[in-house]
Amino acid sequence: MREIRAIVWKDLILEWRAPEGLVSLGGFCLATLLAFHFALGSDPARMREAGSGVLWATYMLAGVAGAGRTFASEERDGCMEGLLSAPVGRGNIYLGKFLVGTLRMLSVEALTLPPFAALYGLPLGGGRLLQLGAVLISGTVGLVAVGTLFSGLTLRTRAREALLPVLTFPIVVPVIIGAVEASRSVFSGDWDEVDRWFKLLISFDITFLSLAWLVFGYSVEE
Repeated sequence: MREIRAIVWKDLILEWRAPEGLVSLGGFCLATLLAFHFALGSDPARMREAGSGVLWATYMLAGVAGAGRTFASEERDGCMEGLLSAPVGRGNIYLGKFLVGTLRMLSVEALTLPPFAALYGLPLGGGRLLQLGAVLISGTVGLVAVGTLFSGLTLRTRAREALLPVLTFPIVVPVIIGAVEASRSVFSGDWDEVDRWFKLLISFDITFLSLAWLVFGYSVEE
């Protein structure tokens, strides 16, 4: 646990000292939500129907962009070899980077959720905010788990920026579908459907996180 805390603390300090990455992700999300808002027109019913899909399409794109920053400090400063040669378990490196990526995405989501609800006319009262928060956390965990793995896998490739989304998007499709359906059920107040999709999301999270933790060491060695 001490190794994981050290990695998380180091990356959080770097994020604090250079917040432009977080600001750019937040700006990207807001711009994407606005673009979809104007593209869908002024029909409130269509806005509400498409809202959950727009939300998770935005967060999926932002999640992949954020995953590209996962090992940015190590790559920029040439510290990746030192990190891998340190007496730190590969799984702990992965978990530390995964936690930082999850915190980054949750911060972006917390900043952009209120404007999203206002733009698309979606209710967040009556317990919906807590339900949606649980869906956001579970969807984000699955998305970041896969993104962190492939960020390490593509670290030394030349076409990293192009390869990362190509590898990540097909794998996270089940998570995105589950998150979209769960979010739609939250907004419609169908609590039984929320519970069903939420349990499915949790199973995806456990599967993806476990597999990524197991294979991360082999991927970075290659």
